[in-house]
Amino acid sequence: MTDPKQTNRRAFVTPTIPSGITIATYPAYDQARSAIDKLTAEAFPVQQVSIIGEGLKSVERITGAMSWGRAALSGAASGIWFGFFIGMLMVLWAPEASASGAYLSIALMMGAAFGILTGVLRYAMTRRQQSFTSVTQVVASNYVLVTPAEVATQAMRILGTTPRI
Repeated sequence: MTDPKQTNRRAFVTPTIPSGITIATYPAYDQARSAIDKLTAEAFPVQQVSIIGEGLKSVERITGAMSWGRAALSGAASGIWFGFFIGMLMVLWAPEASASGAYLSIALMMGAAFGILTGVLRYAMTRRQQSFTSVTQVVASNYVLVTPAEVATQAMRILGTTPRI
């Protein structure tokens, strides 16, 4: 018999769909996760369980309308982060400690200015194609718990489920 820890390590190196017996199916990921919590509470070897999302769909959630102001604000925010990073590098290698605050301030202002410029330019080039902001996610229609045959009966007893045919 192979060591389950070695099997799990191999699965991370070479992605494959886990095989075994379906012990439960849930419509939401939170329900599948709760089932794993229930198995854990009963000292079940949960490292032998896999959650498989079936029926994957791409979902784009609209977060708002895009405008010149929003493009500038978004660009400024990302520019400030970049400016902060560059400013901190400058502070680390500043020859005199008294100039470090000035370096950081200049880097933040330049980052914000560059971010505003790029945000507005990006919006100017794409506003006819997309006038809104959104977040895209991949979600599954349902979530299946799969285990090796040796432990499937024990898991189904704990969860109170029957085999899927």
